[in-house]
Amino acid sequence: MADRIDAWTHIFPAAYFARLQTMASAAGPLRRWLELKSLYDLDHRFRLMDAFDGYRQVLTPSMPPIEDLAEGQTAVDLMRLMNDGLADLVQRHPDRFPAFAAALSLHDIDEALVEIARADAIGAVGFQLCTHVRGTPLDHPRFLPVFDEIASRGMAIWLHPVRGPVPDYPTEAKSRFEIWWCFGWPYDSSVAMARLVFSGLFDRHPQLRIITHHMGAMIPYFAGRIAQGWGLEMGRGPLRPIPICSPGCCSDRQRTTSGCSSPIPHSPERSGRRAAASTISARTRCSSRATSRSMLKEEAIWFAKPSRRWMRSSYLPRSVVKLMRGTYRPSSVVVLRNEVMDNLKTREEEVSEDQPVTSSRPSAGTGILRRQLLATSLAGLGASLVVGRAVAQARKFPDRPIKIIVPFPAGGGIDAFARLVGEKLRQTRGFATVIENRPGANGTIGGVAVRDAEPDGYTILFSASTHVMAQQVMKHAPYDPIADFSAIARVGEAPMMLVMSPKMAPRNITELVAEARKQPDQWTFATAALGSPGHLATIAFNHLSGLNLKIVTYRGTAPALNDVAGGHVQLLIDPVLALLPMANGNQVKGLAVTSAKRTALAPEYPTAAESGLPGLEQSTWYGVWGPRKLPADLVAELSATINAAVEELDKEGRLATLGIERVSENPAQLEQFSKRYVERSAELLKAAGFEPT
Repeated sequence: MADRIDAWTHIFPAAYFARLQTMASAAGPLRRWLELKSLYDLDHRFRLMDAFDGYRQVLTPSMPPIEDLAEGQTAVDLMRLMNDGLADLVQRHPDRFPAFAAALSLHDIDEALVEIARADAIGAVGFQLCTHVRGTPLDHPRFLPVFDEIASRGMAIWLHPVRGPVPDYPTEAKSRFEIWWCFGWPYDSSVAMARLVFSGLFDRHPQLRIITHHMGAMIPYFAGRIAQGWGLEMGRGPLRPIPICSPGCCSDRQRTTSGCSSPIPHSPERSGRRAAASTISARTRCSSRATSRSMLKEEAIWFAKPSRRWMRSSYLPRSVVKLMRGTYRPSSVVVLRNEVMDNLKTREEEVSEDQPVTSSRPSAGTGILRRQLLATSLAGLGASLVVGRAVAQARKFPDRPIKIIVPFPAGGGIDAFARLVGEKLRQTRGFATVIENRPGANGTIGGVAVRDAEPDGYTILFSASTHVMAQQVMKHAPYDPIADFSAIARVGEAPMMLVMSPKMAPRNITELVAEARKQPDQWTFATAALGSPGHLATIAFNHLSGLNLKIVTYRGTAPALNDVAGGHVQLLIDPVLALLPMANGNQVKGLAVTSAKRTALAPEYPTAAESGLPGLEQSTWYGVWGPRKLPADLVAELSATINAAVEELDKEGRLATLGIERVSENPAQLEQFSKRYVERSAELLKAAGFEPT
């Protein structure tokens, strides 16, 4: 059976979903969406998809809109996190997800324009825009640069309604029976499309493509009313109806060569708003200046079916028809639903390959038919854009996004540094990058993914010194972290910080050690990973203080830090970058930094020596690795490019804001440094009596 592509399916990428769950502004909307597991549970989604042969999905961002969740840099971060997650899903599961439409936050137009370029570079085929931004309609002039940029790139827009629970009647306080959502959303989309047409947007960009959610909202079903109603209301006389042919009213030859031969004539040439009314009703290109000759003649695209019957797709923009004719010729395309897969209850929504089209007017049995007619254009658009863009790309490295795997959760210090480097690579070299978080197993899950990747330069590991310690802290490490990888660059160092639960009384390390000696069972250290710099610093703390406090391993900094803040564990040593925000917010107590001198990032915090524990001087460092057989020329190119990007970040002062000091080491230097580091750290572990687990 031919592929069936659902051109509009919402999803929460994992890192984005995790971030939402920490945001108070998302708590209300999430209550609704948590009931739909396929939005955030890939295994559940795949099980549902597997019930339908040849079924694939074009991914789009799930509601709520980013503009409703945050502003400023937080909104920008959410936008990038969503798009990186969508790009990663498409890259990891191309057999299931052929393309994605990216998210945009329109609070800051300049940032939105930057993200359009970035999303284009990482493979987006278009952008999902909501019908208004906190009440400001899309036809407002301040959004025009966004439409200009999208149109200039030949990309499409997925238009999504965002109407809230507006009362059904002025005398009521709120909408009842979910009417605001069930009927309000199609109305919201129809209003937005009409406003965009009347604004002259499609005079400015005649080839701009907008895919309206929920089967085109009201527009395809209200063709006659739109044409007649707006024609009369505008005082220019009645408009003749737009014919929507049924099979049999014209021969196949007449349809494909001369347009419809129905006795109901096509509307005459129009201009201005009367043309806009015709345009909306015809569901074509939406140019308010278009003529009957260019817009209103039949623009159906036909696909041969195995049974020799024909499926007709009306309302199809000519630009999409050309794309489909040039790159995509399926024998049949059926979209089962526009909504998420949880709404797929049975196979009753599937349409038989031999089912004929019997009427153009809606009836009890034509809901699925309408889906077929509009779905063909959506599926063709998604697939043809993917193919067309791939052909157009230059065949030199890199000719597709570089995946940077971070083996720890989003929100930690390594993740923040990796995202800065990825962004700088895009800005300075035009490299498209995707950050993929693969936490677990002491960082080795992400490491295995890189080890097993093709040695083509498109999958690299961005990690800390934890990576090279795998064999020292794990009984059954899945690889040799030096021999099984290609060293690329060492890019930075950073001091660490000791933080304590706010529920504990000590004010410095001297008081902490005294209290811990009295009641050692009341004190537990958290660590982000075995063999991490924080873990080694914790062992050094126990050794220097004469204590033997319990150490509990977590799957990254973020969960460990949350447990310290909640009082479930009492102590944590990790890079300043990751701990400082919560220390400054008094969610944890910052006691000291583990460096010889105070850090410029947080000079108010004393050194460990000043706080009562001389000799506790430990730092973390960051490096980049690739698969073992990565060609030498690619290793050299990646090393030079990444080191140059880090140098730019340092000059801009952005590393200082993270508490990171720049290091610029080539592959040979990184490999030699790693070997010496492992030797020194192994001696510390042995002296402390540490046994691999």
